[in-house]
Amino acid sequence: MEKHDQFKKAESQFESGDFLGSIQLYTLAIELDPQNAQYISQRGVAFFRIGKNEEALYDLDQAMKLEPNNPYRYSSRAFILSNLNRIDDAIKDYEKAIELDPEDAIAYNNLGLLHEKKGFDRIAKTHFEKADELVGEEEKHIEKGPVDHHRPLIKENKYKNISYWKFVTMVFTDSKVRKEFFQFIKNGLK
Repeated sequence: MEKHDQFKKAESQFESGDFLGSIQLYTLAIELDPQNAQYISQRGVAFFRIGKNEEALYDLDQAMKLEPNNPYRYSSRAFILSNLNRIDDAIKDYEKAIELDPEDAIAYNNLGLLHEKKGFDRIAKTHFEKADELVGEEEKHIEKGPVDHHRPLIKENKYKNISYWKFVTMVFTDSKVRKEFFQFIKNGLK
C-alpha cells in the first residue's frame, strides 16, 4: 500500500476518534517515508490526544528537525507545551512561529493568552491587537482560550466535508481561510 493511502487512512481514524488506530497507520506511512515531517507531526498530535506527551513532543521535535522553517511545526509544539503548562517553552515556540510567519493571527492570539497567563497584560494586549489587525477586526480581543490548530470547529458548509487536517493545512497556507477561521473564533464559534 502506498504511503499516501496509509496517511489518508490515518487521518480518517484520527477524525473518528480512534487515536491508537491512527497512530498505527501514521507509523506505517512514516516507515514508507521516514523524512515526511507532516506524517511525523500528525502522529505526534495523535500521541498527545491519548496522553502520551513524551512521544508527542519527540515526534514534533523530529518534524521540526526535518522542516525547521515551517511555522506550523512550532505552533503545533507550542500548543502541546501550553497544555502541559510549559508556558515559557510554548512562548518561545509561538514567537518562532510568528518570526517565520508574521501573518499568523492564531499564533499571535495564543501567544497573547500565554503572556496574559503569566501576568504580562500589556504584552498580551499587543499580541491580541496584532491578531485583530491581521483578521481585519476592529473590536477588542474576546478571550475564548487557546485555539487548537488540530481540531478546528468550523461548521460552515464550505468546510463541512473536508478533514480536520486538510482544514488545518489550509489555515496555515491560505491567508483567506486563516482570516475566516480567526473571525469564526472571535465570533464565539457561531
